[in-house]
Amino acid sequence: MWPASPPLSLRFHGHVRRAIRTGSDRDAPYPRSMSDFTVLVTGARGKIGRRVAAAARARGWQVREGSRAGGPAFDLADPDSWPALLDGADAVFLLLPEGVAADPRFVEQAAAGRRLVLLSSRGIEEMGDRRLLEAEELVRGTARSWTILRPDWLNQNFSEGIFADSVRNGMLSLPVGPARFAFIDTADLGEAAAAALDPHGGAAGTLELTGPEALSFGQACAVLAAASGRPVAFDGSADTYRRGLLADGAPNEAVEAALAAFSALSDGTGPTSTLPELTGRPGISFSAFAAAAAAAGAWR
Repeated sequence: MWPASPPLSLRFHGHVRRAIRTGSDRDAPYPRSMSDFTVLVTGARGKIGRRVAAAARARGWQVREGSRAGGPAFDLADPDSWPALLDGADAVFLLLPEGVAADPRFVEQAAAGRRLVLLSSRGIEEMGDRRLLEAEELVRGTARSWTILRPDWLNQNFSEGIFADSVRNGMLSLPVGPARFAFIDTADLGEAAAAALDPHGGAAGTLELTGPEALSFGQACAVLAAASGRPVAFDGSADTYRRGLLADGAPNEAVEAALAAFSALSDGTGPTSTLPELTGRPGISFSAFAAAAAAAGAWR
């Protein structure tokens, strides 16, 4: 999961660790008809949440969109806004905004008799992401019926997220060198989340989600250049990244902390089989994503 925020807040989804059908009971009361199955999707207006909501609706479920811009408005920081969307919901997809910690009160209420699916991230141990590690611990210790999703880097970071401007400008800098990562499409992530929310789907535990292939960022930029018809270069050196952040006014201490975190990524990641096991089909390739995004005018 990659937030639309400055480079220093980038998080990486690291090494493969996958578990299916572990650590989660499935005895919550659900409606007799799945057409009455109601899901609360937090962050429903964002690039991930809206795909989860779409996948849930495609299954014929009722969807409640958790958003400050929704009606009624929903805010994880405002407990008074929770009951209107939690009451009567059978499952909850929990996406924490960047920098927001999981509220134990919300997790307790969301988990009461419901499926709870938390969107986390690969490699949070390696990157030292205490916020998400603590959220995972809270879900495991509170909910009886839970799934934690740990996706790799998102394809849509290049088209509507943190790397989009870099692609338009023709240069992406990230201190990961030639390491390869298994980029995943948010459409696939939405389908996987719906499978995890389904009380009859059997997707439980901590699931690591990836696309079908591992690419270096340099290779990914070459694919984007071919699809968009514009040059997209990649610089994976720490020195270039450091100079860029310092030029933007980032404190030296924060820059060095970011570089130390990225240094854990030198081994990269590989694809897992979790996504096709959940959805019954291969994931969207990076080249297919790039072609579709270019056709939609993502980098014009």
